[in-house]
Amino acid sequence: APHAQPVELTNGWYRGSAVFSMPDVEDVGRGWLLNVALSIEGKTDSLTFKLPIMQAAETRTMAFDAGGEGRFFISLLMPDSVGMGRHKTAFLLHGIGHNAFHAADGYSIQLKTSMPGMGHDSKGNRDALSQGEGRYEGTVDFNMPGPWELHGKLFKDGKQVSTDPIVFKVDVTG
Repeated sequence: APHAQPVELTNGWYRGSAVFSMPDVEDVGRGWLLNVALSIEGKTDSLTFKLPIMQAAETRTMAFDAGGEGRFFISLLMPDSVGMGRHKTAFLLHGIGHNAFHAADGYSIQLKTSMPGMGHDSKGNRDALSQGEGRYEGTVDFNMPGPWELHGKLFKDGKQVSTDPIVFKVDVTG
């Protein structure tokens, strides 16, 4: 699955990421495992954790085609439900290769919001820009409660490269 190796932030705190592209499936192996190894002063210690992964209520990771750029996984790092207003939003973008998922940098993700039931969108959205290691950050505005869609398009050097729709559903509360 797409992942980024942990890096030390400060004082023994680390940050990494992992994207689970499917839930555990009964009768298919042991499921998702997280293997952690820490090396200090030439000594290595390791642990393995079983991670129970269930199907999400709303899709937060999807595969899409980007023409000559290849295929990608994009993951929205936002809960299924958020309050009204402006929100910093983040994504992880990984290229899909043969048995590998590399962090994809150097793109931008155009963001548009839509409230299909009301037939309108919102203003004040800012495209998600590359922060490095496949992480992108932007801003979206949900100006009233109800079901919204967050639409994205992948761009490189000012040209749209995504050919498949990128749509995430978000429930906005009052």
